[in-house]
Amino acid sequence: MYNHWITSFVETFTNVGKGWQSHPKLSDRQTEFHKPLIVQVGVGTGDDTCELTQLVKEKFNGKLVAIDWFQGNISTPDGEVIDEHNFTEDDTKVDERYQNVISKLEEVGKHKFPPYNALNTTTLIKGNSHEELEKFEDNSIDILFIDGGHEYSVVKKDIEIGWKKVKPGGYICGDDYSGDYRLNKIDKVSKKDLEKDTIDGIGYIKVIDNNGYLLNIPNIHAGVIKAVYEFFNGKANVNNWGRYWYYKKGALNGKHKTSSK
Repeated sequence: MYNHWITSFVETFTNVGKGWQSHPKLSDRQTEFHKPLIVQVGVGTGDDTCELTQLVKEKFNGKLVAIDWFQGNISTPDGEVIDEHNFTEDDTKVDERYQNVISKLEEVGKHKFPPYNALNTTTLIKGNSHEELEKFEDNSIDILFIDGGHEYSVVKKDIEIGWKKVKPGGYICGDDYSGDYRLNKIDKVSKKDLEKDTIDGIGYIKVIDNNGYLLNIPNIHAGVIKAVYEFFNGKANVNNWGRYWYYKKGALNGKHKTSSK
Protein backbone atom coordinates (compact mmCIF):
# COMPACT_ATOMS: atom_id res chain seq x y z
CA MET A 1 0.00 0.00 0.00
CA TYR A 2 1.49 3.32 -1.08
CA ASN A 3 1.12 6.61 0.74
CA HIS A 4 1.08 8.70 -2.45
CA TRP A 5 -1.35 8.50 -5.35
CA ILE A 6 1.25 9.04 -8.04
CA THR A 7 3.17 5.90 -6.97
CA SER A 8 0.04 3.77 -7.32
CA PHE A 9 -0.69 5.40 -10.68
CA VAL A 10 2.76 4.65 -12.05
CA GLU A 11 2.61 1.04 -10.87
CA THR A 12 -0.85 0.57 -12.40
CA PHE A 13 -0.18 2.14 -15.79
CA THR A 14 3.43 1.16 -16.44
CA ASN A 15 3.92 -1.87 -18.69
CA VAL A 16 0.22 -2.60 -18.83
CA GLY A 17 -0.96 -4.49 -21.90
CA LYS A 18 2.26 -6.26 -22.89
CA GLY A 19 4.45 -3.21 -22.79
CA TRP A 20 2.37 -0.31 -24.07
CA GLN A 21 5.31 2.05 -23.64
CA SER A 22 7.43 0.24 -26.22
CA HIS A 23 7.55 2.69 -29.06
CA PRO A 24 6.77 1.07 -31.42
CA LYS A 25 5.48 -2.18 -29.89
CA LEU A 26 7.82 -5.01 -30.85
CA SER A 27 5.38 -7.93 -30.84
CA ASP A 28 2.27 -9.33 -29.16
CA ARG A 29 4.49 -11.79 -27.29
CA GLN A 30 6.84 -9.20 -25.93
CA THR A 31 7.95 -10.17 -22.42
CA GLU A 32 10.74 -7.71 -21.61
CA PHE A 33 9.32 -4.70 -19.82
CA HIS A 34 10.19 -1.26 -21.04
CA LYS A 35 12.21 0.77 -18.52
CA PRO A 36 10.07 3.87 -18.11
CA LEU A 37 11.09 7.49 -17.86
CA ILE A 38 8.91 9.18 -15.24
CA VAL A 39 9.05 12.96 -14.78
CA GLN A 40 7.69 14.71 -11.71
CA VAL A 41 7.06 18.46 -11.68
CA GLY A 42 6.78 19.71 -8.11
CA VAL A 43 8.76 17.98 -5.36
CA GLY A 44 7.97 19.88 -2.17
CA THR A 45 9.17 17.90 0.84
CA GLY A 46 10.27 15.04 -1.40
CA ASP A 47 8.31 12.30 0.38
CA ASP A 48 6.41 11.21 -2.72
CA THR A 49 9.62 11.49 -4.75
CA CYS A 50 11.32 9.01 -2.42
CA GLU A 51 8.44 6.55 -2.58
CA LEU A 52 8.27 6.88 -6.36
CA THR A 53 12.03 6.31 -6.58
CA GLN A 54 11.66 2.96 -4.83
CA LEU A 55 9.00 1.80 -7.26
CA VAL A 56 10.78 2.99 -10.38
CA LYS A 57 14.06 1.35 -9.28
CA GLU A 58 12.87 -1.85 -7.65
CA LYS A 59 10.05 -2.84 -9.97
CA PHE A 60 10.92 -1.33 -13.35
CA ASN A 61 14.60 -0.36 -13.16
CA GLY A 62 13.60 2.86 -14.88
CA LYS A 63 14.50 6.50 -14.41
CA LEU A 64 12.84 9.33 -12.50
CA VAL A 65 13.50 13.02 -13.05
CA ALA A 66 12.07 15.29 -10.34
CA ILE A 67 11.92 19.05 -10.96
CA ASP A 68 11.31 21.87 -8.51
CA TRP A 69 12.59 25.40 -8.16
CA PHE A 70 12.23 25.04 -4.37
CA GLN A 71 10.95 28.60 -3.99
CA GLY A 72 7.41 27.46 -3.16
CA ASN A 73 4.23 28.69 -4.84
CA ILE A 74 4.28 32.28 -6.12
CA SER A 75 0.83 33.01 -4.72
CA THR A 76 1.44 31.39 -1.32
CA PRO A 77 2.73 33.85 1.31
CA ASP A 78 4.33 32.80 4.58
CA GLY A 79 1.94 30.98 6.85
CA GLU A 80 1.48 27.55 5.23
CA VAL A 81 1.97 24.65 7.62
CA ILE A 82 4.23 22.96 5.08
CA ASP A 83 7.09 25.43 4.77
CA GLU A 84 8.11 24.19 1.32
CA HIS A 85 4.84 25.65 -0.04
CA ASN A 86 5.65 29.17 1.18
CA PHE A 87 7.16 31.43 -1.44
CA THR A 88 10.70 32.65 -0.86
CA GLU A 89 13.48 34.28 -2.84
CA ASP A 90 16.06 33.53 -0.16
CA ASP A 91 18.78 31.51 -1.92
CA THR A 92 19.93 29.97 1.34
CA LYS A 93 16.45 28.69 2.11
CA VAL A 94 15.98 27.43 -1.46
CA ASP A 95 19.22 25.47 -1.28
CA GLU A 96 18.29 24.11 2.14
CA ARG A 97 15.01 22.74 0.75
CA TYR A 98 16.86 21.15 -2.16
CA GLN A 99 19.50 19.57 0.09
CA ASN A 100 16.83 18.19 2.42
CA VAL A 101 15.33 16.22 -0.47
CA ILE A 102 18.78 15.02 -1.57
CA SER A 103 19.38 13.77 1.98
CA LYS A 104 16.09 11.88 1.96
CA LEU A 105 16.91 10.28 -1.37
CA GLU A 106 20.32 9.18 -0.11
CA GLU A 107 18.55 7.13 2.58
CA VAL A 108 16.12 5.40 0.22
CA GLY A 109 18.19 2.43 -0.92
CA LYS A 110 20.59 2.05 2.01
CA HIS A 111 18.66 -0.66 3.82
CA LYS A 112 17.51 -2.65 0.80
CA PHE A 113 19.00 -5.98 -0.19
CA PRO A 114 21.08 -5.48 -2.13
CA PRO A 115 21.50 -1.79 -1.22
CA TYR A 116 21.47 0.78 -4.00
CA ASN A 117 22.14 4.47 -4.55
CA ALA A 118 18.76 6.12 -5.25
CA LEU A 119 20.51 9.05 -6.92
CA ASN A 120 21.46 6.70 -9.76
CA THR A 121 17.74 6.26 -10.40
CA THR A 122 16.43 9.72 -9.59
CA THR A 123 17.79 12.99 -10.92
CA LEU A 124 16.70 15.92 -8.76
CA ILE A 125 16.75 19.19 -10.69
CA LYS A 126 16.57 22.61 -9.07
CA GLY A 127 15.08 24.84 -11.74
CA ASN A 128 12.06 26.36 -13.45
CA SER A 129 9.74 23.60 -14.66
CA HIS A 130 8.99 25.34 -17.96
CA GLU A 131 12.65 25.67 -18.83
CA GLU A 132 13.55 22.16 -17.66
CA LEU A 133 10.68 20.45 -19.48
CA GLU A 134 11.75 22.07 -22.74
CA LYS A 135 15.05 20.19 -22.49
CA PHE A 136 13.40 16.79 -22.93
CA GLU A 137 13.03 15.34 -26.39
CA ASP A 138 9.52 15.32 -27.81
CA ASN A 139 7.65 12.02 -27.33
CA SER A 140 10.16 10.75 -24.75
CA ILE A 141 8.37 10.70 -21.37
CA ASP A 142 6.26 7.72 -20.29
CA ILE A 143 4.42 9.41 -17.41
CA LEU A 144 4.53 13.12 -16.60
CA PHE A 145 3.16 14.10 -13.19
CA ILE A 146 2.41 17.81 -12.70
CA ASP A 147 2.13 19.03 -9.11
CA GLY A 148 3.93 22.37 -9.13
CA GLY A 149 2.39 25.83 -8.98
CA HIS A 150 -1.39 26.22 -8.72
CA GLU A 151 -1.63 29.45 -10.70
CA TYR A 152 -3.43 29.18 -14.05
CA SER A 153 -0.56 30.61 -16.10
CA VAL A 154 1.94 28.24 -14.47
CA VAL A 155 -0.14 25.07 -14.82
CA LYS A 156 -1.21 25.93 -18.36
CA LYS A 157 2.40 26.25 -19.50
CA ASP A 158 3.46 23.08 -17.67
CA ILE A 159 0.78 21.18 -19.60
CA GLU A 160 1.45 22.85 -22.95
CA ILE A 161 5.16 22.12 -22.83
CA GLY A 162 4.83 18.74 -21.14
CA TRP A 163 2.24 17.42 -23.59
CA LYS A 164 4.75 17.53 -26.43
CA LYS A 165 7.25 15.60 -24.35
CA VAL A 166 4.95 12.68 -23.45
CA LYS A 167 5.25 9.75 -25.84
CA PRO A 168 2.24 8.30 -27.67
CA GLY A 169 0.58 5.83 -25.31
CA GLY A 170 2.03 7.65 -22.32
CA TYR A 171 0.20 9.58 -19.63
CA ILE A 172 0.12 13.15 -18.40
CA CYS A 173 -1.41 13.54 -14.95
CA GLY A 174 -1.44 15.80 -11.95
CA ASP A 175 -2.74 16.90 -8.58
CA ASP A 176 -5.11 19.58 -7.26
CA TYR A 177 -8.07 19.34 -9.67
CA SER A 178 -9.94 20.11 -6.51
CA GLY A 179 -13.53 20.87 -7.61
CA ASP A 180 -16.04 20.54 -10.41
CA TYR A 181 -15.57 22.98 -13.32
CA ARG A 182 -19.25 23.73 -13.90
CA LEU A 183 -20.42 23.68 -10.28
CA ASN A 184 -17.78 26.24 -9.38
CA LYS A 185 -18.38 28.28 -12.57
CA ILE A 186 -14.69 28.32 -13.36
CA ASP A 187 -15.34 29.98 -16.71
CA LYS A 188 -16.54 33.04 -14.75
CA VAL A 189 -13.53 33.29 -12.43
CA SER A 190 -11.52 36.49 -12.97
CA LYS A 191 -7.97 36.45 -14.32
CA LYS A 192 -6.79 37.82 -10.99
CA ASP A 193 -8.37 34.98 -9.01
CA LEU A 194 -7.03 32.37 -11.41
CA GLU A 195 -3.54 33.43 -10.39
CA LYS A 196 -4.24 32.80 -6.69
CA ASP A 197 -3.27 29.60 -4.88
CA THR A 198 -6.88 28.99 -3.80
CA ILE A 199 -10.22 30.78 -3.91
CA ASP A 200 -13.56 30.13 -2.23
CA GLY A 201 -15.43 27.25 -3.81
CA ILE A 202 -16.93 23.80 -3.34
CA GLY A 203 -14.10 21.28 -3.16
CA TYR A 204 -14.31 17.56 -3.88
CA ILE A 205 -12.70 16.47 -0.61
CA LYS A 206 -14.97 16.29 2.42
CA VAL A 207 -14.05 16.78 6.07
CA ILE A 208 -15.96 16.30 9.32
CA ASP A 209 -16.74 19.52 11.19
CA ASN A 210 -16.97 19.99 14.95
CA ASN A 211 -20.60 18.87 14.92
CA GLY A 212 -19.86 15.66 13.09
CA TYR A 213 -21.22 16.77 9.71
CA LEU A 214 -19.43 15.81 6.52
CA LEU A 215 -18.75 19.00 4.57
CA ASN A 216 -16.99 19.86 1.33
CA ILE A 217 -13.74 21.77 1.76
CA PRO A 218 -14.71 25.41 1.00
CA ASN A 219 -11.82 26.26 -1.35
CA ILE A 220 -10.48 25.17 -4.72
CA HIS A 221 -7.43 25.55 -6.96
CA ALA A 222 -9.26 27.38 -9.74
CA GLY A 223 -6.14 27.87 -11.85
CA VAL A 224 -5.45 24.14 -11.97
CA ILE A 225 -9.05 23.26 -12.80
CA LYS A 226 -9.27 25.78 -15.64
CA ALA A 227 -5.91 24.88 -17.18
CA VAL A 228 -6.67 21.14 -17.23
CA TYR A 229 -10.27 21.51 -18.34
CA GLU A 230 -9.40 23.86 -21.20
CA PHE A 231 -6.44 21.94 -22.57
CA PHE A 232 -8.24 18.60 -22.65
CA ASN A 233 -11.66 20.01 -23.55
CA GLY A 234 -13.15 18.65 -20.33
CA LYS A 235 -12.13 15.08 -21.19
CA ALA A 236 -9.41 14.49 -18.62
CA ASN A 237 -10.17 11.68 -16.16
CA VAL A 238 -10.64 13.03 -12.64
CA ASN A 239 -10.53 11.18 -9.33
CA ASN A 240 -13.02 13.32 -7.41
CA TRP A 241 -12.06 12.06 -3.98
CA GLY A 242 -8.34 12.43 -4.48
CA ARG A 243 -8.38 15.51 -6.76
CA TYR A 244 -6.12 13.78 -9.28
CA TRP A 245 -6.45 13.98 -13.03
CA TYR A 246 -4.91 12.08 -15.93
CA TYR A 247 -5.06 11.77 -19.71
CA LYS A 248 -3.59 9.17 -22.04
CA LYS A 249 -1.86 10.49 -25.13
CA GLY A 250 -3.06 8.97 -28.37
CA ALA A 251 -1.00 7.55 -31.19
CA LEU A 252 0.79 9.74 -33.71
CA ASN A 253 -1.98 9.43 -36.28
CA GLY A 254 -3.83 12.69 -35.80
CA LYS A 255 -6.78 11.07 -34.03
CA HIS A 256 -6.19 12.77 -30.69
CA LYS A 257 -7.45 16.33 -30.53
CA THR A 258 -7.05 18.86 -27.73
CA SER A 259 -7.27 22.62 -27.54
CA SER A 260 -3.50 22.84 -28.03
CA LYS A 261 -2.12 24.11 -31.31
